[in-house]
Parts: sequence; C-alpha cells; structure tokens
Amino acid sequence: MADAITGIGSSFRAPLTALELIFGQGGSNAPAGDRFANYVCKMLSSGAAADANKRYKITSELQAAQLFGYGSEGHRIARMHIKVWPGGTFYITPHLPSSGSGVDSATLAVAWTGTATGKGEAVFDFMGEEIVVGFNTGTTATQCGDTLDAKIAAARFLPVTSTNTTGTNAIDAKMAGASQNSVHRVTLKSISSGKGMAVTVAGGTTGLLTGGVEGATTELSLFQAALSAITSANDYYLGMAANVTSMITEMSTHVSNRSLPLEGLRCRGFFSWTGAYAALVTIANGLNYERMQNSWQRNGDRSPDEQVAWLVASVQREEQSSKRFSFRQYSTRGFIKPALDVSAWPTITEVNDAMNEGITTIVSNETTAYMAVAVTTSSKDSTGTVQDTRKNLAMRVSIMDEVGAVLVQNHKLDFANHYQVADPLNPDGTINLNAINDFDPLVTCPFLFKGWVRDQLGRFFDAPQLLQNEAEWQGNPFPFLHFRDDSRNK
Repeated sequence: MADAITGIGSSFRAPLTALELIFGQGGSNAPAGDRFANYVCKMLSSGAAADANKRYKITSELQAAQLFGYGSEGHRIARMHIKVWPGGTFYITPHLPSSGSGVDSATLAVAWTGTATGKGEAVFDFMGEEIVVGFNTGTTATQCGDTLDAKIAAARFLPVTSTNTTGTNAIDAKMAGASQNSVHRVTLKSISSGKGMAVTVAGGTTGLLTGGVEGATTELSLFQAALSAITSANDYYLGMAANVTSMITEMSTHVSNRSLPLEGLRCRGFFSWTGAYAALVTIANGLNYERMQNSWQRNGDRSPDEQVAWLVASVQREEQSSKRFSFRQYSTRGFIKPALDVSAWPTITEVNDAMNEGITTIVSNETTAYMAVAVTTSSKDSTGTVQDTRKNLAMRVSIMDEVGAVLVQNHKLDFANHYQVADPLNPDGTINLNAINDFDPLVTCPFLFKGWVRDQLGRFFDAPQLLQNEAEWQGNPFPFLHFRDDSRNK
C-alpha cells in the first residue's frame, strides 16, 4: 500500500490489506451482510452482575437485566433492541455511573392533594410507559402516593425509583450523575375530574428529572475506559445513551480512530436527543462527521437510551437486507410514539432545516411517529462553515462501507502470497503485454491490478446496483502499489 493511504507511511512494512474511503457524491444500492451492534452505556452501581468494560453478547432482556441491573441503560437498551429487531446480533459494553464525593441523582416530584369523593384514576406517562393510579371514595393523597410507588416498583425496566412521603412521590434516577438530567420525562395525561383528587408533576402536568451532579469519579472518565476496552472489536454500529457533549465527542473520536485504513474497523456512531434543537445543531455542526448519526424527537417521551436502541436496531434490521435503505418517512412501528407535547411537533420546514444541519428528525403527528430520512452529522465543508451535504445521507456511508468490505476481503483472497513489480514497458513507454503474459502466477503489477479493480467494481453496478456513474469509477481505479520499496513489494 502507498503513502497515499492515511496513516500508512513508507516505513510501515507489515503485510496488510487496507482501504481508504473518501466520501463524496454518489451512492445507490448494496447487498446484504451481517453487521454487529455494540452499545456503550451505564449499568447500576449495585445489583448488577457484569464486569465494567467487558463486552457482552446479549440474547435476552432477562440476561441484560441481571447483568446490568433492572432499569439500567443496558437493560433498557436490550429490551428495546430485541423488540425492534430480534434477529440482530448486538453487544453491550457497560460502565459504572459517576460516583464519589458530591455525586447526586436527578429527581422530580409528583404531588397528590385531596381525598377522593368518588371512583377515578390518574393516568401518567413515565418515559413512554403508561402508568394508571386508581382511587375510590375515601382514598387519601398518601394512599395514591403508595399506589404509584408500587406501580413503579413493578415496572422494573423503568430507570427511576419512587419514594412516597405523605402524598409526595420523589421520583429519582436509578443512576447518579449529570447525564440523567433532562432526559427522563414524566407527564400527567389525565385525571378524573370532580372526584376530589388532584396531582401535579414538577408543579404542573409534565416535567423532566433534574438535579443530577457528577461525583469525583466522572462519567466521562468511565465512558472513555469502556470505549478503550473495545478498540479492537469488530462492531459496525456503536450506540450510546448519554446526551453529554463531551461524551458524544469522545464517541466520534473513537469511531474515527477505528475507521482509519490501518485499523480497518469501519464503524458508525449513534446517539439520540430529545431536547432543544439549537443545542443539537451545535453538537452536530461540531462533529460534522459522516460516521456519526443521531435521532431527534423534540420533547419525546422515550428516554435517549430507548430511542437510540430503536434507531440502531432499526438501521441494523433494514441494512441487513439493503445497505442502500434511505429510511425516508420510516415508521417507528409504534416503538416510538408521537410526542405528547403537540407544540413540539416539527413543521416540514423545521424537518428540512434539521436535515441540512445533520439531524435525523423523528416526526410526530396525530396518528404516528416516523423518521423523516436518515442523515449523518456531515453537513458542512472542511471549514465547518459552508453547506456541503454530499456526505449527509447515511445510506452513502453504509453503501461505501459495504464496497470497502468486499474489496478488502477479495483482495486478501486473490492476492495472498503475491508480490508486486512495476509495469514492464516497451521502448516507446507503452505497456509490454507479452512480458506480462510471461509473469509468474504470483506476480502482479499496476496494469493487472487496475484490471482487477475494474472487474471488482463492475460487480457493484449490476443488480442490486451498488454504485452509479460506472464510467467515472471504471476510468479511475487507483493502483496503490508501492513500487520504490522492494522490501514491501516482495
């Protein structure tokens, strides 16, 4: 391989097959192939059997719950992934939440008042799950609080606990630290009127858990250690539950390093967002990277851990059969419901603006929720200021990764034990085809290698039309052979 490949200079002598993908315009279809997923996320600080920073293959929700703790990010991610795509192979690499001096958990108050004068019920949405608290004549606020405690305790997959004190439920995140702030939503959907019972959520009808504080051992440091543990793992889809900018940036760096030609572990990073649009634009523009993808549902009821699991599982599911899948107006199939906050539903103009900023929008309407189209965070040129959406469609990355995987595999098969020489030339500088015909079977040269590249590329233009603009591709196969280094060529 030549110095033209990033990260592989003339002093690198170990035999390898490496390929660098330079993304630009183009993209069409792709064949199938299995791609593994891996989530780097939190386990509970107690009640979890897993070792931190160890990669676990997950086959059931119960296994994940026992490994990472009931209601942990690992448990909730596994629960959603298996529902969305039970046929997908995925792993979870857990790390502990923040701990040490100063650590605190995010919280929210549900406050009951009154004594019921008749039969009724209060209907809540806890992170996308409906919880109903019934009451009868004479039921007190404290008794309603006790019922809510019991309902939350029974829903072991929820990321929160509830502790009732004389009618006020303290809803606390099971995992401490700042990453749990503003990601877990509770909404009062309805309460029977005229029955003497009232209830508020964070003083109103909806609220987010807040007040989580990082301890001396930060979540970022624990996340970094977990990423370091999977540097050599061959997982294509890398998901994360955290909504913290520094951690998202860390994931992007990890994806970039693994996807370099020398490592050859091309992968893509995924995260989800339910908060403000402007904050996500800042993050996406800061990344501006074709291998990072997000999903955004403004004021969505599902927490980011479940939303990213839906995203990764859906992409894995559809790209299993078609690497060119665009996810245009792709139904969430009920796994992600329309946001309860109607005022947060994006307009078509907002969806278009989000696409141009590298944001994949989950659109809500009266009947369903759907992904507008899958895009990457790459929306600007190398300066980060000029709009450039050539690498914006996620399917282009998927397609070229498939092309790259096939080329590398076939190169290893077809050129094992070969050595390379320069093209034999006639006195007038043209290729000496007679000399090439006399080559030993294990000898190759740029002329032969170009033919091999053209043959390989030709397969991708037939059904299922992996590439387009065949003439341009066929006219420019680069023979990355290092002719001036005999130690490498032989």
